[in-house]
Amino acid sequence: MENDRKRDVAPLAVRMRPRTLDEVVGQAEAVGEGSWLRAAIENDTLSSVILFGPAGTGKTSLAHVIAESTRATFVEVSAIGGTVSDLRREIDAAEKRLVMGGLRTILFVDEIHRFNRSQQDALLHAVEDRLVVLVGATTENPFFEVNSALISRSRIVELHSLSDDEIAEVVSAWTGIPVQKMMQGDVVSSKRGSGIGVKNVNDRIRLYFGEAYGVQIISAPDEGTTARIYFPMRRQEDETEK
Repeated sequence: MENDRKRDVAPLAVRMRPRTLDEVVGQAEAVGEGSWLRAAIENDTLSSVILFGPAGTGKTSLAHVIAESTRATFVEVSAIGGTVSDLRREIDAAEKRLVMGGLRTILFVDEIHRFNRSQQDALLHAVEDRLVVLVGATTENPFFEVNSALISRSRIVELHSLSDDEIAEVVSAWTGIPVQKMMQGDVVSSKRGSGIGVKNVNDRIRLYFGEAYGVQIISAPDEGTTARIYFPMRRQEDETEK
């Protein structure tokens, strides 16, 4: 319930994030049927992993799918504003949960490459002793930017930029507008709202929507004559559940 309320007021990029593996678009090599990561998430047997790929490929989204799927406690630290003290606080709390209640902890470190080598060293003991399961996310090559000791104790999973068709599929899931219509560039309407599809999905949709799989702005459907895309606030299944 609390997560649902947070999602209701969150930016579009957050509301568009997948909640389950089946909602993840693309990334078949990383989380497709038969992949190690998919099996680990489904069976709740995840070990430490570094998610590596360009911005907008779903690293943070995949971490939140893990959070929704696991019985372990899921905690986050961002290397952008976080410190070694934050890491040590979460590691100490994880050790207490493990010792007192047998509860595992998954520690998600976003932008892990922004921690320098000595800061990353603060994670090593906890990862080695399985006090935490590390999920790191980075846009930089981890073999150059992450300590070799952490690399040797983690799996590296590479994510790739989505294709035009995959981006259209994400947008279609939110608008209710068929992918074919979007790719044809037709102005269309549905019971979910009106919108415009564009032929060059990468250039135009990324330009407008940036953050979630390349999706960011919302301009009202009656604003001027420029090409635009209008998204309603919620998914159709959310409305149906009401």
